[in-house]
Amino acid sequence: MKIALVGATGFIGSKILEEAAARGHMVTGLCRHPAKVLQHENVHAVSADVMDTPALQKLFVGHDVIVHSYSPPFDAKLRAEANEFVTRMAAEGRPAMEAFSLFRPADLAAHQADVEARIQAQTAATRSIIRAAQGANVKRLFAVGGAGTLLVNGVRTMDRPDFPVAFEGGAKSTAVVKELLREQRGLEWTVLCPPMLIRPGERTGKFRLGLDDLLTAPDGSSRISVEDFAVAFVDELETPKHVCRRFTVAY
Repeated sequence: MKIALVGATGFIGSKILEEAAARGHMVTGLCRHPAKVLQHENVHAVSADVMDTPALQKLFVGHDVIVHSYSPPFDAKLRAEANEFVTRMAAEGRPAMEAFSLFRPADLAAHQADVEARIQAQTAATRSIIRAAQGANVKRLFAVGGAGTLLVNGVRTMDRPDFPVAFEGGAKSTAVVKELLREQRGLEWTVLCPPMLIRPGERTGKFRLGLDDLLTAPDGSSRISVEDFAVAFVDELETPKHVCRRFTVAY
């Protein structure tokens, strides 16, 4: 399979690229800094601007599927503030999700501006990717989603009072992806949403799949390693079972 992967050096995109290449697929890794892309005989790294639709269209030509793992830039100062808080809470014995739920940004206005900027960037990028795929006559588009739109008792997680403020920018910007894809006709799209917590870890190949509801373990946790997320993602690339809908994965 020939895969064009947008966001090849990202936290999740890089692992999808690694998993796909290891399974023998030919991957064109698109990003701003191709020198950072995994060096592999099945990987061709290319410099690309996700907002340059005509250039993107040319790069998409000849591929079987487009993988959309673009993530808009975030405010590094705000991210560092949240991570420092969670690290401090973890040292006191607090679970990661509890720590994230307790975090409140010192500068709320800066946080809200960051959320809005990320929504606008993701909206523009996703529209560009869709137009480029259509122009290149590539029918399949598979995107990385977010846990924010998954449901708990019929309510989106990002609308619940206990949803971490630190996740707001990622949740609201990623929610745009599914909504824009749902509007398309003639496009075989899929969105895979992670659970609440996705972190580097072990590639076990053992996990559960779900549809619209957030998956939780018996202990109440909702998590997956980024390595196993990539396994589930490439499984779907190879054997499509969720065309024109979103699904989720968790332990």
